Order: sequence, then C-alpha cells, then structure tokens
Amino acid sequence: MEAIVCEGLTKKQKQLTTLKEVSFSIPENTIVGVVGRNGAGKTTLLKILAGLWRASAGNVHVLGENPFNSLYVSTNTIYISNEMVLPNSLSLSVLLTEAGRFYPRWNDDLARRLVEYFGFRGNDLYTQLSTGKKIHLMQLLDCLPAVRSQYLMSQLQEWIRQCAMIFTELY
Repeated sequence: MEAIVCEGLTKKQKQLTTLKEVSFSIPENTIVGVVGRNGAGKTTLLKILAGLWRASAGNVHVLGENPFNSLYVSTNTIYISNEMVLPNSLSLSVLLTEAGRFYPRWNDDLARRLVEYFGFRGNDLYTQLSTGKKIHLMQLLDCLPAVRSQYLMSQLQEWIRQCAMIFTELY
C-alpha cells in the first residue's frame, strides 16, 4: 500500500504557483527526505500532506485519505514547524502524556527512554530548554507518532544509536 500519493498536485498562492503538477508516491514503511533549494516548495508540500493547507488542484492521499481536515490523517501523522511553539506552562512529562492521548500509535515507553537519553528532565518546562534541546524535543515529537511498524522502529533506534556515537566522538 502507498502511504502517500500525489497526482498533478498544484498549489497557487495569490499570483505565485509554489507547486506545479507534482506527482509521486511513497510506499508504507519507507523513510524519505525532502531536499531542495529555498523556495522550491518543500514546506508547502509538507503542509498539504499534513492537511494544514488545501491543494489548489490535483489529488493528494495520505494513508488513503485526502489529508485536508482529516482527523484520521491528523492522528496518524505530525508536522513539526520551526515556527511551532509549545505551551510555556506544560512540563515535558505532561507534553508526552498529552501526545500519547492524541496519537493512537504513540509509543510512550520509547518516548520516555528518548527523553532520558537526550538528557531531558520530565519536570523541565519548554521555555527552560536551550534552542538545541527544543530542536531535539521537536524531532522526538515528530518521529514517534509516525512509527507504524517494527521495522521502522528498529530503523529509528539504529539512527538514534548512530547519532549517539557521532555525538560521543565529537564531544
């Protein structure tokens, strides 16, 4: 089954066409990177796939559904923006608990192990984190709801292990 299918996807914003007749598909259990120069439409594409924006033309399906305003897509995917701000008054422990309540496939055990591994403390408030720690937290929140299979889980754990080895070598 295809996790994502785009056929003739076009997005126009005022006079500017940010995506023009984009077509591709991504099978389930695949890790993909989106690469391109500034202004190429990467963020626009991701916002459409996350259901935050509606395509101007073409067909888009994420997990078999049109993602725009789809509760099913929202609870099975996550879009983390560098502009995203989490509530200042919530501790990391509460943020993880709330993420687990919203995302049906949330792996709380892995989330808490990663929080410990990256040196977070459960009672830390988001505003108390350094910029680097905020980025790590967003990455953690980004990947956990989307992990749907044992294979992807093992790939994620291997990636974390490799990152830890690189970090240890650098510092």
